[in-house]
Amino acid sequence: MKYLDKIFIALFVGGAITLTQISLADELKQHDQLAAALNQSLPLEDQDAEAYYNRALDYFILQQYDKALAEFNQALTLNPQLIDAYINRGIAYFMLQEYDKALAEFNQALTLNPQLVDAYINRGNIYAQLQQYDKALAEFNQALTLNPQYAEAYNNRGFIYAKLQRYDKALADYNQMIALNPQDGLAYYNRGLTYYELGNISQTKKDWKKAASLFQQQNSIQLYQFVQQELQQL
Repeated sequence: MKYLDKIFIALFVGGAITLTQISLADELKQHDQLAAALNQSLPLEDQDAEAYYNRALDYFILQQYDKALAEFNQALTLNPQLIDAYINRGIAYFMLQEYDKALAEFNQALTLNPQLVDAYINRGNIYAQLQQYDKALAEFNQALTLNPQYAEAYNNRGFIYAKLQRYDKALADYNQMIALNPQDGLAYYNRGLTYYELGNISQTKKDWKKAASLFQQQNSIQLYQFVQQELQQL
């Protein structure tokens, strides 16, 4: 059995959207239409930083990360203060597993805005991926100091505590995540697995059944099937 992890902050298009929403665009078969639009040259009159930035987001949605990076580069050449471009370029590097480059982007974003919670979240994701859990915890702690209502940060920190077998702290964070976002199935699943590690099988079943129900309601079929399989093994 394993904890389910996820990256919460992906792109900024006005506000933040998540990788789950990017997957939804795929399910809605929007890729062909988007790719056709991107094949057209960017008109000279539209060649400003924002235009390149928007094209980069489209390439990101298509999971064409190298092309997205090229567009982010153009955007930042025209406007080195475009802070969202640093964040999203860092995430593109993260998806390509170029973690040092990703960290450099998030560091640059924090140079421009030391209060940028999402930069700390994403740095924490990198350190977690590298199994540098103490550094990951420091990033998530800073994010929650800046924004105590950031629900996903509690789930991320709970994941780190669970990895460190600090189950009491993991449970506290999953409880807080669920209090802030009671529709997040991953929080229920991970909390259930934490109870499993503590030998509380009845609470594990309760949380996993709730997680499966939420995944089914949200049409997350693969996650629903995964949790159902886990339940059968109890």
